[in-house]
Amino acid sequence: MTADDCCQVKNAFAAVELGFPDQDCDGEEDRFDTDDDNDMAPDDTDNCVLVPNSSQRDRDGDGEGDACDADIDGDHINNTSDNCPNSSNPEQADFDGDDEGDVCDDTDDDGVRDNVDNCRSVRNRDQENADGDGQGDACDSDMDGDGVANTSDNCQYEANASQTDTDGDDVGDVCDNCLSVSNHDQGDIDDDGSGNACDDDDDGDGVPDDRDNCPEEYTYVSEWMICPPESFCSYGCPPQHIIEGPSQWIFDYGDLGPGHPAAMRPTLEIPFDPCRFVDCQTQTLFGEDTYVTLTLDLSMNPASGASTTDHAISLHFAVLDQAGHRVADAQTLIEHVSPEPALLPQAATSQVTLSFPLAPSYTWRYSGKFDQETSPEAALPLYHLVLVPEVGDEANQVLLSKTPINATVHVQVGKQDK
Repeated sequence: MTADDCCQVKNAFAAVELGFPDQDCDGEEDRFDTDDDNDMAPDDTDNCVLVPNSSQRDRDGDGEGDACDADIDGDHINNTSDNCPNSSNPEQADFDGDDEGDVCDDTDDDGVRDNVDNCRSVRNRDQENADGDGQGDACDSDMDGDGVANTSDNCQYEANASQTDTDGDDVGDVCDNCLSVSNHDQGDIDDDGSGNACDDDDDGDGVPDDRDNCPEEYTYVSEWMICPPESFCSYGCPPQHIIEGPSQWIFDYGDLGPGHPAAMRPTLEIPFDPCRFVDCQTQTLFGEDTYVTLTLDLSMNPASGASTTDHAISLHFAVLDQAGHRVADAQTLIEHVSPEPALLPQAATSQVTLSFPLAPSYTWRYSGKFDQETSPEAALPLYHLVLVPEVGDEANQVLLSKTPINATVHVQVGKQDK
């Protein structure tokens, strides 16, 4: 017979008042033992003296630990028959009849317990309720509470019992972003509350649609534009990535008059992706001796009759990394000398070179070199070429608004001797 067997026999006799028990079988009778259940909690403070419970957890705070409490949640329902033994629910409500009470059940698995879920059978984690009737929009047949069922309501989220629809586009006046112009799709590119069908400036860039080259794509009034070869680009053509070969840049002041501060120092930022010129799939991290060199051949050739100026236009170039740090800069002048009246304006040319070391990027982004669905993204560098012309006077402003800067871009990526 083992020591444990002997202890159990001793405790059996003690149960009929023959001797003294040793409930934890530690060799010390309970009358002398200060920790009967051997759970490191002294008997005088142990909320379950004969049941080990070192955590002393007492969910309902009744002084009786959960390990030995017949009603853990204190709702006066015995644990064995309580449909939520760990959550107080004296009513024992069970919406779906699955023997799990609403306070601890989530029938639709949306993360909201049934007892507070405004759509207990329809997933709706956001619990949105447009009309505040206690029934969530996801399961409410009349979301705005105007007495018109969603399937027939021309404004499902805004109460309009009259269903007034002035322009007959099946969108009620109270939610129609073009009251007098039919536009069932309610398109609103710039989210200004005025639908595209009745908005004079769809993209909200300050340039009216009737003179905006890209009426559905926002661009800044003071932005320079880069366009494909043989393309004359006025305001509205969004800048593309730097490409190798000929391009044309031109500045259109839009509604800005001569002398406006934004027209005196317009700014262009053109993204430059080295992965267009080097195989980033095999060379995603670049050494300190890997450089990119941008060489720009610039020229301006005003058309016959265009105004010219005696003042040079100063062009400031810089290359910024993704953190906004300047890694290269250069400056050049484009000069126009007024010719004899009988002669055509003279072309002006200039060249600028910017060289900088490539460095790895620590921001995830997509590159056209990769198959977006099957290839993992790599840490790739991204830079911006920044051009800020100092036009100097109103004559140069007018010249820049009418005459493109022809730019031929040459890109080289490779090692550079230190």
